[in-house]
Amino acid sequence: MLERMDDLFKARRDAVVAEAEARISANGYVPGWNLEKRYGKRKFKTDAAMIRMLTGIDALESKLCTPAELVRRGATEDQIKPLVSTPLIGTKLVRVDADDVAAHFAQAQKGQS
Repeated sequence: MLERMDDLFKARRDAVVAEAEARISANGYVPGWNLEKRYGKRKFKTDAAMIRMLTGIDALESKLCTPAELVRRGATEDQIKPLVSTPLIGTKLVRVDADDVAAHFAQAQKGQS
């Protein structure tokens, strides 16, 4: 019985989350919730030869290393910034409170000044 109740609760929770995400995506409002963008790991947009030419560091072992590994090897963020992209991997429903809303408005007003 408890397993069945757990399955029903999870199904209901998933349905409510899906509905909230759909409403917010359609420019609706769900009190206390917001959609937050989620990003994946950075990856190179160019090949290993271009990376070596621009940074002076060989990024290729048996395969191309990650941008984070290249930084650990000595490349600067300024050097690799034009070489990488960070993909948007979706959104996530997050709880917000009054402090989050106040901080958002304060930041928006600072940008207008």
